[in-house]
Amino acid sequence: MALLMARPTVLTTRIEASVESVFGFFADPHRLLEWESTRTQMPTRVLDWTVTPEGVGTSFDVKGRVGPVWIRHTSRYTDVVRNERIVETVEGRVLGQFVYSFRPDGSGTRFTLEHVPGAIGKIPVIGALFERLWGRRAAGFLDDLRRHLESLTDV
Repeated sequence: MALLMARPTVLTTRIEASVESVFGFFADPHRLLEWESTRTQMPTRVLDWTVTPEGVGTSFDVKGRVGPVWIRHTSRYTDVVRNERIVETVEGRVLGQFVYSFRPDGSGTRFTLEHVPGAIGKIPVIGALFERLWGRRAAGFLDDLRRHLESLTDV
């Protein structure tokens, strides 16, 4: 049965933009979600958001489409270390956590995205389906993100 459950996913890419710029893009969920909503792989509608000066407690309510299904969820930044890491907890860990890590890499940034599945990922079959959909989406997300951030002059 364990093979049918979602497993953590870790993906890394290099972005030709400063750590401060890439971190700043993620620290402001409005910018991130505005860009995300333009992508055709997973349309997203931002319903509400709150940004805190220190980062922890920043939250946003979104409605996103995964395949034919629209899913509404709330995300909250539960750990923020400026220019190093942001931990986003989704729906009290029902859908899981995303850990965004930022490291200098020459003139750019080594960006790592880790997804730790929540309770829904531990349900056999549903977890496997979620993992399959997320795996396809995550690789495209990283490529699109890299291209987008590298194309901006004022990230």
